Amino acid sequence: MKILVGGLLVLGLALNVFLWSRLRNQSEQLKLAQASASEIDELRRQNQELQVNRTSAPDSANADARELARLRNEVGQLRKQAREAETLRAQAAEAAQLRARLAAATQDLARAESELADAVKLSPEELQQVKEEAQSVGCINNLKQIGLAARLWAKDHDNVFRRTSFR
Repeated sequence: MKILVGGLLVLGLALNVFLWSRLRNQSEQLKLAQASASEIDELRRQNQELQVNRTSAPDSANADARELARLRNEVGQLRKQAREAETLRAQAAEAAQLRARLAAATQDLARAESELADAVKLSPEELQQVKEEAQSVGCINNLKQIGLAARLWAKDHDNVFRRTSFR
């Protein structure tokens, strides 16, 4: 029963860490999308100003062709940025869903911990002892994994552990 409580605590912590990291990445991408949208708006404004200036002052045919090529290039860039902004908006929506899932998971974990404590009628001191035992089990498991990795390394290197000199 104590191992089950410890396992639930470790699992809940791992889930929270994973979801928070995803949420942070999505928030950064949303900021980039907002910056791109502002840049697109500025480029559109500049494009409109150029069109107004172009109609008010007639240019030579060569200058018109260069201006047309530049504007086409700018339109292509704006379309690309608009697609990127749409992708980032979709990712922002996904981030919002992840936030909701994280909040629900956190509530579920808290509810499960309280229900489990009520179910086994543990005092706060006993619950703390169970948490410490779960951490101890996790530590032992980590040491076991390190030992296993060392044995695998030795097996791959003619059953010899590498010796290091500390002089």
